[in-house]
Amino acid sequence: MLWPAMILLVFELCFLLKQRFEELLPVAAGTAVLLCYVLAVFQALDWFPRIVYAAAAATLIWCLLLLTRGNAKRKLRAFLTNAFTPGLICFAAIVVMLGVAAAPHRVTHTDEVYVWAIQPASLFSHNGFVDWFQNLSPRFMTYTPGVHLFQWIGLSVRGEWAEGTLFLWLWLLYAVLLMPVTRRITWRQAWKIPLFALGIVLFPAVFNAEAYRILRVDTALGIALGYATVQAWRLARERERRGFLRFSLAVALSLLVLIKQPGIGWALLPPIIVLLAGSKVRGPKRSLREGALMLLPPAATFVSWLLVCRALGLTGQHLSLLAGTAEQVIGGQMPSAGDLSTVAGALLGAMATGSADAAAGGIHLPQLLWLLVFLLFPFILHRAGRMDRTVLKRLAGLMLGSYALYFLVFYLALFTAFRPEWTSPATPASIAPLLTNLSRYGCALWYALMMLYADLSLAPRTSEPREDVRPSARIAARALAVALTVAALLGLPWNVLRENLLPGRYPGCELTGELESLADNSFWTDSIDDPNAIVLLASDSYPYNRGWLQYALAPLKLVMPYETDLDADGVRAMLKNYRIGYFVSEGDANPLCQLAAEFTEDGWLDAYTVYAVRWEDDGVTLVSLE
Repeated sequence: MLWPAMILLVFELCFLLKQRFEELLPVAAGTAVLLCYVLAVFQALDWFPRIVYAAAAATLIWCLLLLTRGNAKRKLRAFLTNAFTPGLICFAAIVVMLGVAAAPHRVTHTDEVYVWAIQPASLFSHNGFVDWFQNLSPRFMTYTPGVHLFQWIGLSVRGEWAEGTLFLWLWLLYAVLLMPVTRRITWRQAWKIPLFALGIVLFPAVFNAEAYRILRVDTALGIALGYATVQAWRLARERERRGFLRFSLAVALSLLVLIKQPGIGWALLPPIIVLLAGSKVRGPKRSLREGALMLLPPAATFVSWLLVCRALGLTGQHLSLLAGTAEQVIGGQMPSAGDLSTVAGALLGAMATGSADAAAGGIHLPQLLWLLVFLLFPFILHRAGRMDRTVLKRLAGLMLGSYALYFLVFYLALFTAFRPEWTSPATPASIAPLLTNLSRYGCALWYALMMLYADLSLAPRTSEPREDVRPSARIAARALAVALTVAALLGLPWNVLRENLLPGRYPGCELTGELESLADNSFWTDSIDDPNAIVLLASDSYPYNRGWLQYALAPLKLVMPYETDLDADGVRAMLKNYRIGYFVSEGDANPLCQLAAEFTEDGWLDAYTVYAVRWEDDGVTLVSLE
């Protein structure tokens, strides 16, 4: 019932706000994620369906009351125009297409086991955020939970845990944020619906071949940035519906921060667009004020996330590395001049030569060539009469500045976030593996610019092509547009798309079988009734990758100590400090098993038997559940 209730609520908002379905959908989705974020802080995610049901019912009554006042026929006609649009049909087709494609998908990558699948599992099992002791992901703070909360909504709609649902709702997030591109389709142009649906599905893979293969959120970050960029441009240039545009932009920027921590940096781009694109229309002071106010929602969201993590004792790898680097700089430990020059040279070389890393997507162009490509797009739009010269200059300047700033930030990241991954003195060979991330982390900017250009190219002409431009120049501009489109289509990772989106082509992965084998071998879990229990697991031979075992047995929280020199007091302290509820030993030859036997009632501990931890005063006893 949750899915129909959410769609009904969007329809009701179409009636009340007089907005089209495809424009309200991303705002509603972003607001839902922000609501889930607040509820998750209090471990109250189960209230989300109740709030949706209550809101849908109350809004329905409100809509019916409004229909009794005034011209009901006119209001219904306006509602049908805004709610039942070509964009709605396009979205429905995409949901069906992606739903069929995502059903067989399973976790196939180690990063998914560590982060992208285990964090939604933690949210789903604990009904929100929990402290370090209960959290299934040891560094939950490393990545903000926006996409995971959206996936939690999908799991709630389904009613059970399913890895395919994680993939589906990640892909649906792409589609939801891209839906406003269909707002100009009329029913007379219904033949465009399949083309737009196909374009929306293909677009996420243009710059990132992993968009449909792995649960990473880099593509979602880029598309969210693109949505915010388009909304900022519209706010700067349009005179109507400014209240709705302001709210949608505030939601988009907050969502941007919740998708991934770098979103707080990318959130600066839309306000700059408002300043540059709107100063001529609305005046520099007003544009500056609007741009500054836009920074408040994402800043508040990011600060709240830091406070939540601090309150729960959660840590994050990236911020820890940045803090450590800052301490070194303050202490006078600066990078050597040789490292600075070597890294700079390697980075410039990567910009000029490109990378064959699959994460860069299907179009393996060097970054400098991408810069040229994006500089050509405003020229095409100007020749087509959709952009005046002033806007062209400002957009080109913004683009160059954004590129320069991104590469500067990436250069600094090589000495901060990525510093543990190479040793000094730096060499081109040691830096090269890190440079493959240049396109992966920079694709957010490429998506944002491409979405802005697409929206501008579909907009009505703002001016007629200049008469003093030779026909040959116009023909050249059109030919260039066609060439870029063909290059994008040819460069798409068609093999990846075929394997992940076509029914019956999904290849699966050996990791799935290994995870199932780990779960089957841990038959002792059947004795534990509490699905969120914390278990101290001893073993004669832990699996090569302990993270795999943790994911396979989720939502149980496993504590698998690396210490080999523990004594009885150390075991007692571990049971208390980690809030252990159960103890299990896979085998009886490991030191931890032999030490734990001292706490049983008879001094004997059976392997593969679950023991409950019982505390009386300061004493602890392990009681067999068999």
